[in-house]
Amino acid sequence: MKNRLHIGLLFLCALLRGTAEPINDLSALKDHNYARGIYYTDQTFLRELLKQINRSNARPRRYLHAVLKTFTNVVKGTECVTTDSFIETLQFLNDFLTPFMSDRDYESYVQLAMNREVETFQRLKEFNSQLLLNSFQTSYDEFQLNPIQFLNNLADIMAQAAQEELELQKLRATLKLFLELHLNKLLWAFEDNEGCWEQVKTIAYQLTLLFENNVFDDLNDLDDLFWSLIHRFGHFFEHAYKNCTFSFFDAIKHDLAHGSLLLLDLAEQDTCIEKRSECLLHIVLHAEARKRAHDLNLVHGN
Repeated sequence: MKNRLHIGLLFLCALLRGTAEPINDLSALKDHNYARGIYYTDQTFLRELLKQINRSNARPRRYLHAVLKTFTNVVKGTECVTTDSFIETLQFLNDFLTPFMSDRDYESYVQLAMNREVETFQRLKEFNSQLLLNSFQTSYDEFQLNPIQFLNNLADIMAQAAQEELELQKLRATLKLFLELHLNKLLWAFEDNEGCWEQVKTIAYQLTLLFENNVFDDLNDLDDLFWSLIHRFGHFFEHAYKNCTFSFFDAIKHDLAHGSLLLLDLAEQDTCIEKRSECLLHIVLHAEARKRAHDLNLVHGN
């Protein structure tokens, strides 16, 4: 991991060269104790680096990708991530990333309301078709005078469009990995039972906003993140069930039976496995049974 982090830092440093003002010292990221001693409970440094985007000469999405990739390797070195700090980072990402994930420069070349619901290939196909049609209709004389230059100009525009889509999909993939790693290391304060469940719902809400804000455009990504959250919450029960109250279990079961939960409202994307509602209910019932057994002294030390 140390080598991967070093390479990531070199790339990030390269993107930060030529900034208008000095930015935060990156040497802290090379400290082995940073991930375990600071980052797990405080991601301020990450957020501050992301804010430096306007001071970098790099293309915005390349800069965002470089920062997120570096901190993806940082979080691999943590044993856990506190839920409070992760929620704060999620809220920041929703507010900060949205402008960089929706607009495309190449759309300005044609007066066309691009359909963002279609897949990348279809969107580029529509764009290329409209670009060719409009260009030949409005600039056919230019084509006749200098066909090679005319076609080269069109090729440049098409290449730029493809590059934008590639950078966007690459950034989304990196962001998803970043979030998955954090979700799989979440640590709840089990002393506050009801607060833990409310945090699960808050995280689900913030993840849903990432989709609604077009940070992600594939429901399968949201489904994957929901599953990571559910399984990590199950891992929490494996260790904290002894400290949970029965009113806590009842509150979750009530929400599962009667509430409208974003975790469950999303249509199932993978029909080959159990439903999210079934999995979450099984987790709660299993933890509740272990709690009752423990309280009756039927289970010792498990």
